[in-house]
Amino acid sequence: MAALPGYRHRRAAPRGRQSVAGAGPGAALVSTASAGTSGQARCSRWRTRTGAPWRDVPERHGPWDRVCDLFRCWQRDGTWAGIVTRLQAEADAKGLITWDVNVDSTVCRAHQHAAGASKKGDLRKEPPGGIAVEPADHGIGRSRGGLTTKVHLAVEQGQKPLSVLITAGQRGDSPQFEPVLDAIGVPRLGRGRPRRRPDRVRADKAYDSRRNRACLRRRGIKATIPVPADRVRNRQKLGSRGGRPPKFDRTDYRGRHMKHHRDPRRPAGPA
Repeated sequence: MAALPGYRHRRAAPRGRQSVAGAGPGAALVSTASAGTSGQARCSRWRTRTGAPWRDVPERHGPWDRVCDLFRCWQRDGTWAGIVTRLQAEADAKGLITWDVNVDSTVCRAHQHAAGASKKGDLRKEPPGGIAVEPADHGIGRSRGGLTTKVHLAVEQGQKPLSVLITAGQRGDSPQFEPVLDAIGVPRLGRGRPRRRPDRVRADKAYDSRRNRACLRRRGIKATIPVPADRVRNRQKLGSRGGRPPKFDRTDYRGRHMKHHRDPRRPAGPA
C-alpha cells in the first residue's frame, strides 16, 4: 500500500509517534512530523471556516494537496469527530454547555462540480468513506435556488453545535426535528451514559406540529415553539373543540436570537 503524503508505515517510524488508526486498509499510518501535522491540522480548520479552495491555503503550511490528504484521512477514520466529541465532553464537565437547545436549518448552494454527484457517483476514484453513512442523494437536491444542501443544526445557548444533520435542499424542516435531537450525545469524562436530553428546545414556526410536541412531552423536554397564525385561526373557529393552545413563552423565545448573532468580543468556547 502506498503511504499517504506526510505519513509512513509503522515499521519505519521512530518511537514516540502517535498512530492514526483506521486511516487505510491493511496498515496503520504514523505521522512523520508532529509539528508539520499540527500546522496542517490548523490549516484544515482555517480552510473549513473560510470555505476557501484547497489550492488557496497558505503556503507556510506546506503543499495544499498534503493538507487535503490529512483532512480526508482524519475525516475517514473519525479523528475530526473524535476531537469534537472530546471537546464537548470537557466543556460539559466544566459547565460551559447550556442545555437550552435551539434547532434550525440553513440552505447552502451546491458547487457546480457537484452537478453529477447523484448520477455519476460510481465514477469517482474512491468511495466517500468516513464514519457516517453516505445518503443515496449525497445531500444534494433541487430547489428554487438550483442544486442545494440543507444543514439541520442543534445548538446550545452558548453557540456550540451539539448535532448536525445533512439533507437535500428541498427537504422540510419539521420531519428532521426528531433526528436532529436524537443525534445529540455528549459523553461524560468519567462513568455514565452520554447526555442526550436538553432541558428546553427552541424552534421557529416551521417546527410546530403535534408529532414534534408529543416527542418533547414524551422525553420531558420543555418547548418554546410559536404557533403559525393560520393554525391559531383554525383552532379558534372550532371553539371549545379546538382544545387549549400550546403554551408559548415570548420572553424565553427571545433567547433564540443568540443562535443567529454572536458577540464578536466574546471568546469562542472549547466545543
